[in-house]
Amino acid sequence: MSESPILVSVLLPVYNGEKYLRQAIKSILSQTLANFELIIINDGSDDNTADILSSYSDCRIKIIKNENNLGLVSSLNIGLDLAQGKYLARMDADDISLPDRLKQQFDFMEKNPAVGVCGTAIRLLSDGCFKRSVINPSEDAEIKASFLFFNAIAHPSVMIRREIYKNFQYSSDFRCVEDYEFWIRISDKTKFHNINKVLLEYRSHSSQKSLLDNNQEKRSEVIKIINLYFAKLKWKDDALLSDYNNIFEPPCSSEDLEAIKLILRRILNLNNSQPCFGNKILEKVVARIWVNIFLGMPSTIRADSYNIFCNFNKDLRAGILKDITIFSRLKILSAALENNTATKKVVKFLFWAKSFISQKIYSNKFINTSLAKTENFNCHLNLTNKEILDIVSVAFNNDSVINYQIALIKKNILDNYSYTVIDNSSDSQQRKKIAALCHHFNIPYISLPYNPFLGSMSHGLALNWALKNYINLRQAKFFGFIDHDIFPAKPIKLIPTLRKQGVYGPREGKDKWYLWPGLCFFDANLFRGKKFNFMPQTGVSDTGGRNYFSIFRYLDEKNISFPICRMEKIRNGDVAQGDYICYQDDWLHTFNASRWMNIENPEKKDLIINDLLNSLIIN
Repeated sequence: MSESPILVSVLLPVYNGEKYLRQAIKSILSQTLANFELIIINDGSDDNTADILSSYSDCRIKIIKNENNLGLVSSLNIGLDLAQGKYLARMDADDISLPDRLKQQFDFMEKNPAVGVCGTAIRLLSDGCFKRSVINPSEDAEIKASFLFFNAIAHPSVMIRREIYKNFQYSSDFRCVEDYEFWIRISDKTKFHNINKVLLEYRSHSSQKSLLDNNQEKRSEVIKIINLYFAKLKWKDDALLSDYNNIFEPPCSSEDLEAIKLILRRILNLNNSQPCFGNKILEKVVARIWVNIFLGMPSTIRADSYNIFCNFNKDLRAGILKDITIFSRLKILSAALENNTATKKVVKFLFWAKSFISQKIYSNKFINTSLAKTENFNCHLNLTNKEILDIVSVAFNNDSVINYQIALIKKNILDNYSYTVIDNSSDSQQRKKIAALCHHFNIPYISLPYNPFLGSMSHGLALNWALKNYINLRQAKFFGFIDHDIFPAKPIKLIPTLRKQGVYGPREGKDKWYLWPGLCFFDANLFRGKKFNFMPQTGVSDTGGRNYFSIFRYLDEKNISFPICRMEKIRNGDVAQGDYICYQDDWLHTFNASRWMNIENPEKKDLIINDLLNSLIIN
């Protein structure tokens, strides 16, 4: 019996991609589509890329090694010659394909034989954190009209019919935007489509060799591509092409916006005299470009340019506000009313209301989710002895400090306690390491669903989730939260303190005081029926400050003994949280374990902290 034919060949070029390569490969090997091959072209890497690749024995992986660094275009063309699949899919070495990506694209291509290139929506990641989703036009006509202004197909997300590559390959004359030029070259040979669903996560990070590394070279190549497209369309307007570069420069004055308006109007007029696109389609694309250009201007200049923005073309007035977000409409309204103080306040309120409502909706959805992955979750919910202190640690992107915390909790907490790690990491590799560590020490581990917020918002969501879905269900008599860089430095008993005063932790705030949520403990019996809310309140208080209204204002501060804070310098320097550690009574706070703050020589601080924590464990 013959083997099943290869349906899809995935081309993955890599140059010095050791940091994210395993994650990219795993995302392909985990696809729900069967019968694919993964062709990895190692383009002369001099890091650990070769060692990583040699560790795989999966028969679906085929590795090609370039002895020298030939560049992306040459590597792609080498892979194209070796591909055997009916379809070819692209993938970068630092991106992540979602599990159903190949299956959804394959099914679409099978049902739509006229489509030769199929892309998807993508989710942008910056150092592991969600930034935004990019959804390009979906239909062929709008995609091709959009090519006049931008590349409307995300290259790492595409699937292409193999027969297209039989006659065409990438051009070495376009180093920065090889894909854009390729789409223009085949635009009259096939149809394009974008699946309007995020099926790929695209990573931008500090070590990435981005197309923006040489912005001038990229700009030059884009202008060449526009010239090629005009020639293919048989549009002849040398004066328009000479002014085209202005479209890609952010306007800094109303005069600049006026010049761009004239260019866009000339494009519409050119299509009227030499039709290549449906008028409605091109008007829709131009309207979207016009809105994006206007919204990209500084707010003060937008106000001066509002009349120019509105007086574009009467035929476009309906299109200008169609298919844009409420937030964008508010920015346009703000420009119109900039000189009216009363209406400016209304607009600011509407901005705040939009932000508040969207956060509220997302927060409720997150807190009510049941997607958290928990080892032996149900058995951890059932308490045989409720006379216990539940300690919940919030982990974030650093497995080493959790290792120390596990050891020091075990050594120095003298209460009858349970210790649970809830993982709020944005880095998937760190999640794996923290989960493995907890499994090794038989520590309950909860992997929280990913959320797009940073800092206090993310921390507050994590604490609220833990309250509803873990602590409240266990009904222990005492509970508390600690951050991952908080350690008991000496033997500590918390339950006697909680019986006496109800709460324990560092005090934050002035008149409206609250406990710092990085180290806070509670007698649960005192707060049955009370609503905790650890979401930050911008401008008033940080994470936990909202608890003043429901919890802390009813407590008498005079009867509460708060931890005494002692700052100790650990090296020469003057950045407080970088150069110091902090003791809150006998709790050690090492600061900045997840590197949220830029400090000089963070690695040196890590070594000093590790030595200190090791000494606490040994002594």
